[in-house]
Amino acid sequence: MNTAPKAAGQRTVSFGPSPHSNAGPQITISGVALIVVAVLASIAAAYVGRGLLVPIVLALLVSYALEPAVRTLGRHHVPRVLGSGIVLGILCCGLGWSVYQFSDEAGQVVNDLPDAIRTIRQTILHARASGESPVSQLNQAAKELEQAAVAAAGSPQKLPGATSVQIVQPPLNLQNYLVWGSMGAAAIAGQIVLLIFLVYFLLASGDLFKRKLIKLAGPSLEKRRVTARVLDEISDKIAHFLLHLLIANTVVAIATGFAFWWIGMEHPALWGIVAGILNTLPYFGPILMMAASTIVALLQGGPIEFALLAGGVSLAITSAEGYLLTPWLMGQATKMNAVAVFVGILFWGWLWGIWGAMLAVPILVVIKTIADHIDDLRPVAEFLGE
Repeated sequence: MNTAPKAAGQRTVSFGPSPHSNAGPQITISGVALIVVAVLASIAAAYVGRGLLVPIVLALLVSYALEPAVRTLGRHHVPRVLGSGIVLGILCCGLGWSVYQFSDEAGQVVNDLPDAIRTIRQTILHARASGESPVSQLNQAAKELEQAAVAAAGSPQKLPGATSVQIVQPPLNLQNYLVWGSMGAAAIAGQIVLLIFLVYFLLASGDLFKRKLIKLAGPSLEKRRVTARVLDEISDKIAHFLLHLLIANTVVAIATGFAFWWIGMEHPALWGIVAGILNTLPYFGPILMMAASTIVALLQGGPIEFALLAGGVSLAITSAEGYLLTPWLMGQATKMNAVAVFVGILFWGWLWGIWGAMLAVPILVVIKTIADHIDDLRPVAEFLGE
């Protein structure tokens, strides 16, 4: 047996209880297995219940964003039930007015699509007639290889009395697409109505659920104090995050609209709003906006240089916002490293799709805030932190 003394500061990890030690909880194989099973079960439950959980999380974020306005009305002696309805009604009317104002421009973009696509098709046909491109040469080589393979294999022999069969692709039925599109629009409208009601009830209830969570923390006064502090910190960080996100998206929308107007893009205000909305999706939103602006510039009938200019302008604006404005605005709100945020966006995007990617950062903020105050979750806080 080696009885040499341990070096100063050396730490050991035990995977089982020691009969000669009165230390705290030990790490055991069964404990690790239970943690892994619990994490996998939570991921499976979040995936299966995404249809229920996504609207709840989204409603919580909207209620956090509208809470200061409702609180301001309350300080002017407006009941919370009435104030919640007023704030939510103003928001819905503002969104509806915005959609109505830009519906004509959106409809004009849709109406211009056939002419724009026809122009691009004529351009491609003209380029193909003027000279063979590498793509056409590859297609010709593939056809020659296919003909050589058929000649080597020989033509299939037709049996006496056999009937030739020709597969005919069914024509495109636009009516089916319209029917399914109307059903999808009705489903989205129903989800929006449910979301509005859920946000209203969350705003009208005030701090009801906060008091219930504090009560569920246990009879210990210290646990209740810690729970209240965690909930207040989560509220402040989410409110700051949403405020900073609104500022960043507004800057991107205004800058994109002005830049597109300056270079001669059609409907610059509409594309500015689209850029602001897509900027809500971290990392991937600016890429989608760059691709969309490039394609729209091509559909507009401009040369390839104009399309590259539109995509480059969009990328420059979102890059400047991402490298300069966002770190300065959200540094105090999130305090998380970029790698952890990117991995979190990938994970929640895989779990909940586009909504998961958009809600990933607020969810990570909540997880890190809770982990900062619980000793057993300190490794998670350290991984997410800067």
